[in-house]
Amino acid sequence: MKPLIFLALLIWQPLQACECDELPKAKAALEESEAVFTAKVVQIYNDHNGWKIKYFLEIIHWWKGVIRKDIIIMGGTKCDFKFEENKDYLIYAAGEFEYSTTICTRTRLLKDAGDDLKVLGKGKEPPVKKVEKIKKK
Repeated sequence: MKPLIFLALLIWQPLQACECDELPKAKAALEESEAVFTAKVVQIYNDHNGWKIKYFLEIIHWWKGVIRKDIIIMGGTKCDFKFEENKDYLIYAAGEFEYSTTICTRTRLLKDAGDDLKVLGKGKEPPVKKVEKIKKK
């Protein structure tokens, strides 16, 4: 009977939805996040059959935590925000050297972030260095 319970839990766990509280206001999200920036997704690298995803981004503007031109966001869990290549985003991220963001943050497409940008004000421009993509084999 125990193997049956284990199997049921294994199947049920991935089907659970992410539970998010109400999203914080933009000012509170800025204070709570380690990094806040706008960026274009320049490459998506999917490793380990989708369990670990690296999003390579070029920073457009930043408000907190990022002072370089490129950054990598890690993903792969069901609650991680899913980015699309060649699109621009406003990102509220956690982490210091390896950043991540979830669907429970105010991260969104840049075209949908007008209210946040009014609160955040003018961001700073990053240094000139460009992101280095992973060479595909």
